[in-house]
Amino acid sequence: MSNRIRDNYDVLWGPPSSDELRRQQVERLKGMKYACLYDWVYRELGVTPQELRDAGVEKCYAIWVLSAGSTEETTERLINPIARGGGRVTLLDGNDHAVTENDTTFFFDVGSRNYRAQYLGYLLEAMDGWGYDGVVFDYWWPTMISRWITGWGRPAPPQYPDDAAWLEQAWWPFVEFVCDHVRKAGYKIVGNCAGEYGDTADYALRQRALIDADIYESFARNFDGTPLTRQRLAQRIQAFHDDPLMAWTADIGIRADMPDYEQARMLALAMYYISLPGVPGIHDELDKTIPERAFGYRGDGRIDDWLAVDVDLGKPIEAIATQVISPAGVHRWRREYEGGTALLNYEETPMEVSMDYAAYIDALGRPVPTRVIVPPMSGLILRPRRGQ
Repeated sequence: MSNRIRDNYDVLWGPPSSDELRRQQVERLKGMKYACLYDWVYRELGVTPQELRDAGVEKCYAIWVLSAGSTEETTERLINPIARGGGRVTLLDGNDHAVTENDTTFFFDVGSRNYRAQYLGYLLEAMDGWGYDGVVFDYWWPTMISRWITGWGRPAPPQYPDDAAWLEQAWWPFVEFVCDHVRKAGYKIVGNCAGEYGDTADYALRQRALIDADIYESFARNFDGTPLTRQRLAQRIQAFHDDPLMAWTADIGIRADMPDYEQARMLALAMYYISLPGVPGIHDELDKTIPERAFGYRGDGRIDDWLAVDVDLGKPIEAIATQVISPAGVHRWRREYEGGTALLNYEETPMEVSMDYAAYIDALGRPVPTRVIVPPMSGLILRPRRGQ
């Protein structure tokens, strides 16, 4: 397995609009370590885990949403097939209005035994015999009441007056039931935002006990594309470095229509290299004690040819990144790898770094001077030129 970022993992976000796009999607997954896909859509289009394995994918995961559905037919089938059926159990607030995330996505009352049984039955039937290695569960909402009801000024439903009631009467009976049966069926469980390492909330600790791997969604940018606070970014770096579980990054907030798109995704890549755990490298087959990591680089699912993902820095030379302390601030990091250097500047002023020699190129293959200037709120990946 290569150490290239391109070979980490990728997600098939939605149905391809043409046979050519489908071919491109399968083509881009060749050699990937992990592939995640919405089973209901891709099965109908003939994309199966076995086809992806034949293309070199090591492990395939089906994406399922725990607690939400959609009014759009294609999305219903894509994220939660219960939304199609007559046994729908929609979560209502204290005024008997449906609890929604947006105009098309609504939440289910997962405390309903009808929903719990339907959900598990649909999932196990859909995945049976298709060769999936595991499930990626999305929409973990242990704080449903405060986040989506009372936090918006609406009255809570009488059966769930607060988050504590939701947790004990709905969330835990549902999510622990589902995860227990999914694991007994032989599938690994990946939680998207199920609880990152270092989160001391009781519900986060309890959810982490249910999963085998965690996805750090909004790794480098918030969901709406706004920058993380400095404190949050530093916490993320530390958590991703220390997490004993397998962990992946994802950045749905980094989108191609952003004015600083290139800067944002290079920042995310530098963050990833700064925060990787351990020496030797993550993918060293001789050391199984280091938890695996993977970088998700297509925040909006675009198919493109970002040259930076072909970088292979090899193994880290340093166990942790060096924090570059300067009068301008401390949110600056540098980390050396066998094949190059990762730099991260999360301050408002440029960061100047002296390299040992001038024969360096950045992740896109452009030459850089001996004294490297990292712009504010940015990251750089530097590699020696060939032959140096």
